[in-house]
Amino acid sequence: MSPLYLGKQFRRLVQFAALVRPSPKIHETLRDQVHAFIGPTNRLGIGNRKTATLATYRPVGATCPDSCPYLGKGCLAQKGNVGIHQRASSAEVAPALATAAVGILYAMVTGNPWRELVSGDAGKTWEDAREYHEGLVLMLSIAKEQPNAPRWFGWRYTHLPRTPEGLAMVGRLKSLGLFTRWSDYNGPGGALVKPHDDQTIKALKAQGMKPFRCLEQSTEYENCMTCRACWERPSHTIIFKANANQYTKPNKERPWTIYDLAPTEEQRE
Repeated sequence: MSPLYLGKQFRRLVQFAALVRPSPKIHETLRDQVHAFIGPTNRLGIGNRKTATLATYRPVGATCPDSCPYLGKGCLAQKGNVGIHQRASSAEVAPALATAAVGILYAMVTGNPWRELVSGDAGKTWEDAREYHEGLVLMLSIAKEQPNAPRWFGWRYTHLPRTPEGLAMVGRLKSLGLFTRWSDYNGPGGALVKPHDDQTIKALKAQGMKPFRCLEQSTEYENCMTCRACWERPSHTIIFKANANQYTKPNKERPWTIYDLAPTEEQRE
C-alpha cells in the first residue's frame, strides 16, 4: 500500500469520523468505511472485560520476534478467543494498517484509546516492522492535526529489542499518541509477568523500579479505560499476573463479549 494512497484515503476517513457520534455499533460503522476506502481489515474485538475498548489482532508467530519467550510456550494469544481471532488474521501489512485505521478513528470518535495488537507484534525485526510503523506514523500524524484530537489514540506491547532504532520509533509513536510498553523489561515503560504479592513488589522496588500492579487483575470492576496506567504512567513497570482465566471472567455488570468484526466474504469481493 503506497503512502500516497493511504494518506489520501485516511484523510477522507477522518472527515467522515468528524461527522459521526459514539454508538453501540460505531466500531462496525468505522470498520465498514475503512473497508470501502482502504481495504479489508484483520479481526477486531470489542467488549473484552479487561480492555473495555476496541482491540486489534495479527497472527502470532508470523509477526512476532523469534526471541519472544512465550511463543509456543504458554502465549495467551495462542489460546481461547484471542487464539481464534489471531489465526483468522493476516500477517500482511495492508490489512494490519487498515485495522489500525479503525482503531485510530475509534479513538477519535469515542475518546477511548484502542488496544493495538492483542496478538502478534509489529514485525519479527525493526526492519520487518518498518512499513507497518511508517503507515502508523502517517495516519497518526493526520489524526493529530485534527481539532480536539485525543492525547492518546492507543497503546500496545512489543517484544522487539530496545535498539536505538526501536527506541526512536517508539518515541515517535508516543509523540503522536500511541504508547508502547516493552514486554519483559524491568524498567520505565516496561511490563512484566509476575505474582502480585507484596514480597515480589518489594523486591522490584529494591531494584530501583516503580512496579504497578494491573488493577484489572487486582480489583473486581477496574478495566483499562478506568485505570489507564499502561499509557499514563510511563515511568512505571506494569505487573501482570499469569492467569489465563482472568481474561475471560465475566463482569457482573457487563457480560464479556467479543464480536467477529472481520469482513464477510461478500464484503471482500
